[in-house]
Amino acid sequence: AGATAPQLQLPVHEGGASHDDGSLDSVPLETFDDAADFEVHTPEEWLDICKGDNIKPTACVLHYVSHEWSMLPCWVHDYDASASRYVVELEDGSKKRVKRLALRFNAEDPANFALRVETCRAKKAHCELQQNFINFIKSQDDTIVSPMRREQKENFIRQCLHRSHVDEARNYIGTIRGLILEIEQTYVLSMKFSKVKGELIECNGTPQARILQDSPYAPLLGSFLPRPVPQRGLVVCEPAEQSVAELIDQLLKQPTLLTNINSVTAAVWRRYGEEISRHRILDITRCHRAGDKSSSTKPLPPGAPNPEEKVFDPEDFIKHMEEHRKDVTVTLERHWRDYIVSEVLDKMSETHNFFVDNPQKYLRLPLHRVLRKFDLILNAQMRWFVQTSIDTWVDFMRSFVPSPEHALPAPLLTLSLAAKDGEVVLLPPPDELISRLLALIDGVAGVTSAISCVEYELVPFCNLPQNLMYEMALSCSLLEDAKEATREVVLSCLQGPQEIQTMYQKYAYLLTEQVVDLDPLDVDTVRARTEAYLQAGTEIEKLTCTVLKYPFFELHCDEIIHTLSQQAYHLAFTCLSTVSVSVHDRSQAVLTEWQETHERILSNPDDEEELARLKQFMADINTLKTKPLMATTRHIHTQIDMLADFSFEVESDVVERAFSSFAWPLQIQIDVSDSERSLDSQKQKFMDKLEGEKAEFNRNMTRYQEDLEWVKTLNDYSLAMKCANRINALKENLDTAKERVQSFEDREKLFGMEVSDYSELDVMIEGFEPFFRLWTAAIEFKHSEDEWLNGPLSRLNASEIDQLVEEQFKESYKTIKQFEGQESPQEVAKALRDDIAQFRANLPVIRALCQDAFQPMHLLLLFEELDRDMDMEDGLTLAQLLEIGIIDHIEVVERISAEAQKQHGLKTALANMKREWKPMELQVLEYKNTGTYVVKGIDDIQALLDEHIIQTQTIRGSPFVKPIEKEVKDWEVKLLYIQDLLEQWLMVQRSWLYLEPIFGSDDIQRQMPNEAKRFQQVNTLWRSTMESVVENPNVLDVSDIENLLASFTDANKKLDAIQKGLNDYLETKRLAFPRFFFLSNDELLMILSQTKDPTAVQPHMGKCFEGINKVRFDENNEIIEAMISVESEVVDLDLPVKVMEGEKKGNVEMWLAEVQDSMIDCLTKITASSLTAYAQTERTKWVLEWPGQVVICIDNIYWTQEVATSIDNGKMEDYVKQSAQQLSGLVNLVRGDLTKLGRQTLGALVTIDVHNRDVVGELHSKKVSSSAEFDWISQLRYYWKPAGSAMMKETGKPNTVDKCQVCIINAMLYYGFEYLGNSDRLVITPLTDRCYRTLMGAFHLYYGGGPEGPAGTGKTESTKDLAKAVAVQCVVFNCSDGLDYIAMGKFFKGIASSGAWCCFDEFNRINLEVLSVVSSQVQAIQFAIRDKKQVFLFEGTEIRLIPSCAVNITMNPGYAGRSELPDNLKALFRPCAMMVPDYALIGEIVLYSYGFEDAKILSRKAVGSLRLGSEQLSSQDHYDFGMRALKSILVRAGALRRMYGSSRPEGVLALSALNDVN
Repeated sequence: AGATAPQLQLPVHEGGASHDDGSLDSVPLETFDDAADFEVHTPEEWLDICKGDNIKPTACVLHYVSHEWSMLPCWVHDYDASASRYVVELEDGSKKRVKRLALRFNAEDPANFALRVETCRAKKAHCELQQNFINFIKSQDDTIVSPMRREQKENFIRQCLHRSHVDEARNYIGTIRGLILEIEQTYVLSMKFSKVKGELIECNGTPQARILQDSPYAPLLGSFLPRPVPQRGLVVCEPAEQSVAELIDQLLKQPTLLTNINSVTAAVWRRYGEEISRHRILDITRCHRAGDKSSSTKPLPPGAPNPEEKVFDPEDFIKHMEEHRKDVTVTLERHWRDYIVSEVLDKMSETHNFFVDNPQKYLRLPLHRVLRKFDLILNAQMRWFVQTSIDTWVDFMRSFVPSPEHALPAPLLTLSLAAKDGEVVLLPPPDELISRLLALIDGVAGVTSAISCVEYELVPFCNLPQNLMYEMALSCSLLEDAKEATREVVLSCLQGPQEIQTMYQKYAYLLTEQVVDLDPLDVDTVRARTEAYLQAGTEIEKLTCTVLKYPFFELHCDEIIHTLSQQAYHLAFTCLSTVSVSVHDRSQAVLTEWQETHERILSNPDDEEELARLKQFMADINTLKTKPLMATTRHIHTQIDMLADFSFEVESDVVERAFSSFAWPLQIQIDVSDSERSLDSQKQKFMDKLEGEKAEFNRNMTRYQEDLEWVKTLNDYSLAMKCANRINALKENLDTAKERVQSFEDREKLFGMEVSDYSELDVMIEGFEPFFRLWTAAIEFKHSEDEWLNGPLSRLNASEIDQLVEEQFKESYKTIKQFEGQESPQEVAKALRDDIAQFRANLPVIRALCQDAFQPMHLLLLFEELDRDMDMEDGLTLAQLLEIGIIDHIEVVERISAEAQKQHGLKTALANMKREWKPMELQVLEYKNTGTYVVKGIDDIQALLDEHIIQTQTIRGSPFVKPIEKEVKDWEVKLLYIQDLLEQWLMVQRSWLYLEPIFGSDDIQRQMPNEAKRFQQVNTLWRSTMESVVENPNVLDVSDIENLLASFTDANKKLDAIQKGLNDYLETKRLAFPRFFFLSNDELLMILSQTKDPTAVQPHMGKCFEGINKVRFDENNEIIEAMISVESEVVDLDLPVKVMEGEKKGNVEMWLAEVQDSMIDCLTKITASSLTAYAQTERTKWVLEWPGQVVICIDNIYWTQEVATSIDNGKMEDYVKQSAQQLSGLVNLVRGDLTKLGRQTLGALVTIDVHNRDVVGELHSKKVSSSAEFDWISQLRYYWKPAGSAMMKETGKPNTVDKCQVCIINAMLYYGFEYLGNSDRLVITPLTDRCYRTLMGAFHLYYGGGPEGPAGTGKTESTKDLAKAVAVQCVVFNCSDGLDYIAMGKFFKGIASSGAWCCFDEFNRINLEVLSVVSSQVQAIQFAIRDKKQVFLFEGTEIRLIPSCAVNITMNPGYAGRSELPDNLKALFRPCAMMVPDYALIGEIVLYSYGFEDAKILSRKAVGSLRLGSEQLSSQDHYDFGMRALKSILVRAGALRRMYGSSRPEGVLALSALNDVN
């Protein structure tokens, strides 16, 4: 059902007053005064009359006295002409200036004055009424009228800007735009007025027209009523159209007219011969070169160019041809067509009216035939001109093909060989050149498209179509043949240049080769590569000439020759340069090494080791230096010789260095002899120095022994600090002596001397070691003890002191045992132990006080409990505390220390939490192409946040939190703020991610400006916040952003409002086109955000229309021309939908509603046409000529009619045979070669026909004799009802369009004409028939259907197939326990408003509380259908009702998780029990549809095989012997039938299908 047309908003007439605001109270009454009708004197004459009597008042003036207007006596003194006012004086002496209608002279007629005033008031009232009427017309909704058509506006612009009226059209564009706007406004107002007039005048336009009596505007409408038809009168009769003979006679009587026509015709042919025939669209003339003009001895063929003509660069040639084409176009337009136009106007304007504005009248005039004749002449001339241009070009191109009959012309275009990307290529590339040459030929069509017919311009006011003089398509054979000939010639002429290209391509490797892996020391390899490069360069230079001439082309090779040869020479030079560099570097290195050897031999050693190394070097000089350097020198000379062979210049100093190396071996021998003499004297000096050092060392050893004996005798522990320096010095001296002994031994071995014995030093060191450890321990403890006792207490580390003291105490016991029997050192060890033990008693105090947790506040607390006053300004020491007896109060100290440790633990935990948050950052990533970012994931942050909030709250509950209580509270507030912030943040992000692509569409912003403005505010906040986060993603820093939580909270409120507005907006769109209710919000928004592109709705057409997969647009995507199903069936729309017209542009719901109406209209008309064609066409041919849905509908209509007739006439036996024959004919057709669509149509039709055949057989067997018997009326029957032949049960009026009634028993539904594509139909079994009867009966009583039964029994499919049978959209919805009443209500709105059926699958899975609400929803729809309402209130929304809608449910009773329907809901549906279907019957019908004749036997065998398998085999999950297995077998059998046809028996095919599937 289409949308309801907008209605006029008529004003309510109450007491004759209109509610429109057209008041003229501010307009003075004098505005409506007509002085000429009433005024008898001029103002000057009135003044003269009044001056005669100064005693009595001369007039009465209108004056406001005592709250009312009264006429008071007055005297008239003067008249102000500029203001049109009289100056009057009242009896009280006051003066005033009044208008004429407020002044009544005593000398004038009072009745005339009163009539004058009343006339003005009546005119003013009439104007007010007119103004109210105009305002009322303007206030009407623009949707009641259609906007001005674009063709009308274009015609207006074309006439205004025609060059016969204006010279420079561009100067008037602004004016024209304003005029167009004014015209559009006037047009809309006029159309509204016409609409209003039609509503206010009954039977408008007929003799019985009358004005509605209750209309306030009745006085204004009288002029629009038709004049009364007179009893008698005269009627002017239009003369009959002239016959051809009369027209010829008229022309013969007008010699001037014939003379002018013949004159113009001659001028047309003359102009073509003089100005056009010598031109060609494709220029083949070329500029001749200066010089020799002699031609070849052989004659040139016609059209062949001179051999001595210019050769073009391809780019210049293309430009020349394009410019020539433009010149020819200008010539055709200005020198030919415009000349003809002016000639016609000059010669025929006197005898013909070129400004006729009635197209129908013009087409009957002789002028039309004359101008049409001229257009035909010009069309022929243009066609000859194009044909000649193309033929000349083709002959010109073919002249370049070698032929013995004529000499070859000079080449036309130049080609060049060049290097590009490491390859040798032709420039320009052949493909590109051919393409551009062919484009020149395509340009011929462009020339013809620029020249229009002359009739359009000569008769400007008739709005004739602007046709082309000669329309030429790019695909026409003339152009295609010319392009093919051109392509063949160019390809043929390219063979020679391409062969040359191949020759040079052999050397293309030079372009990419590099000398990077060359070893300059491999002289043979370098020589070979250099010779190869030089040879390649020589071959390239000798390969061809620089310029080669071929047919059509002149090939230039100079560039490629230069490039390749220079590259070859460069590579050779690089090879030699590499060797030259090697010679330079190696000769310098050899010379440097000779010099270094010379200097080392002559050097003086500084010590004994260096002397030994030098002597060894001189002994090995021949092997180490001389031989290797001489071998290198000889190889360098080999390299120099190779360079000289290629005449490669080597620097002279390099050659000199290479030759100087031969003199160095002799010089080295001399150096060795001189150095050996010098080294002998040096050796003796070193030996003398060694003996002196050994003597001094022996003296020191005596002193070291004395000091050791002194240490052994020490026994006073108190002298430890005093003896520390001497003991440490002895240790250092013994260590130094050990190193000197090693040096003596090494030097003695070097000189071959006897090694000295210093074993007494080892004995001395071993004896000193225990005494050194003892006194070192004593010295260290003494030093540490002093530091611990007198140093600041805050600097002491309790753990280190404790560890050190314990280690030293243990070590003292070991020392005592080690010195048993030695009285002096043992006494020192015991004294050390006692001193350490005495200090150990202070360790508890140190442990309690010397820790980070013990702060000055705790010391104050300690001294307060001890009642001691200590000065802590200079820092406390352990000695001071010991002096006040701190050891005696160790319990107090430890208690306060424990409290300090617990408080410190809380502080540490708080600090650790803050430290863990410092590196914590928000992870962000760039979001698509939006230019902003989103938060990636906060799982780690959230986990840490939850943990720390609990930990912080635990710290707050501790009894030791008081010192940091404020800090802990602040931290808790911080964490809770971050938690709230992240929660709001993620809420904003979720909403922003959903809404950003929606409001990123200009269409959505235009349609929802308020929501778009709110979203822009949120978007600005989001982007600025994310920019700050990207710059500094630290969580703590982000939480410090001012008012961030408040901003996000406010943003969420705005986003909620946007979501609500968006849902309301989608609701309005869905109410405008109810099928949008079947789309999700995302899908609908995707459509609405791309309204500028109508094709964007294509992916969603299948959800709006069950059978339309997509629609076909015109080439401009502005008109929908056809529907296309999933099966690729195309149905052209009888009423194409213009999606860009008027208000439909950008409003997808409007043109989709029009698509729906056009679809129903189209199918109705196609069905009516097919109904007529069925009786006139052979049935086997008819079924393939119409859409599949229409074929099934018409087949059922005729079947119903024929069966009813056969029953009533007692001819059922004959009709049984006829049914079998018709079915056999279809089966035979299926076996043939069919298209995919044809096979699909026949498959569905055979399914229906098999059922119809069975029904006919059953009726015959039951001997049904009347078409009123139940066995017949219980079948699904179709009746065609032409317009006006049936009463509509909804309105009680005859049908205005063709209808098809679908009946079962007494239930009747109208065929919906919903396009459902060319889909399969369900096999109809007795179970299906019973389901149909139940559902149809339920719909007839305004209930829903409720099939119940186990899974796989066809509940949903039967409901869907019945919807197909009555051509209604059926939407299947799978229910779950997650459904709520809101989602169900949305679905019900779509069902009720669109007239579709729904099928809620597994309805009893919905929760019971939801079902109770659903009951009221379904009941509201059914009551509205029963009450025949057009609109009804559904959940607070007024929606329209299409009574064809129906609610169906299916249920699986007894399954887990299924609810029992409430009684009030169960009563709204009629149940139907569905059991296991008849598999054999289903198989039989499907096999029939695939072309099997023995379908019944084969289906029984297939079902029996499956039954046997299910009985004999064990129960396994992977075994399936049900409907799915049978369907697989049937599909495979159909495929085999199509594959082998009749070449194999049907039984063999069926068995093969069974084996293949199982």
